Amino acid sequence: MVKRTKPESENVWPYVVWPPIVLNIGAIVLLGVYAFRYAASSTQAPAAIQTNFGQIQFALSVFIFLVEWFFALLLIYHYRRSNQSIWTLFSPGGNPLRLRWGPAILLFVVANGIFLGYILYLLATMPDLTYRDMNPVQIILFLLLTPLTAGFTEELIWRGHIITGFELRGKSSWAALLISAVSFALIHGVFLPDKLLVTLILGIVFGIYYVRERALVPLMFTHWLMDVWSFGIFFFR
Repeated sequence: MVKRTKPESENVWPYVVWPPIVLNIGAIVLLGVYAFRYAASSTQAPAAIQTNFGQIQFALSVFIFLVEWFFALLLIYHYRRSNQSIWTLFSPGGNPLRLRWGPAILLFVVANGIFLGYILYLLATMPDLTYRDMNPVQIILFLLLTPLTAGFTEELIWRGHIITGFELRGKSSWAALLISAVSFALIHGVFLPDKLLVTLILGIVFGIYYVRERALVPLMFTHWLMDVWSFGIFFFR
């Protein structure tokens, strides 16, 4: 029986609702700025206009980095203020390395298989998509910080906190899992239907693992590595 605590029961819905709103509005504004920039330059050099995928992705990644770390640090602050350990979200006993290898390996294989199918779809449907226009500093920052941010903050919030919090509020694990998965999908862009679908599926897979195993480290590692190899493809294609 899990003991009810204030931070989880009082601070679940803000983490479900506000990150998708902030991230989507911010992404729309950034994309609007780039669209306006290219439209304005078209009157001067029509032949030189190119969609700069790498620079757009880097700008979006910086914004996502700031937003997701804001919410993650806010969550950690709430736990510290209530004299609770954030490590309880990593495993019931507070030991983040306590896990079963079989389910962790299955999670890794299934999640990477799903994401590989999506990346192959992008490669086939968007042959011009590449991040090669980033400069070396941007590449290093992008590959170091973006996967680490997503792997840590998104799993801490959307699996550890939201699922646990809704269970403590009396919802079933399946209801908590689905709410978490929908919110997780929405942070990846309401205007990208294909990405919305694949992240919803991944959110369900990740949620099932967390509900059954209560281990965040395999989720964080799987999420981190998926981002590393998928981003790498678009640098070297």
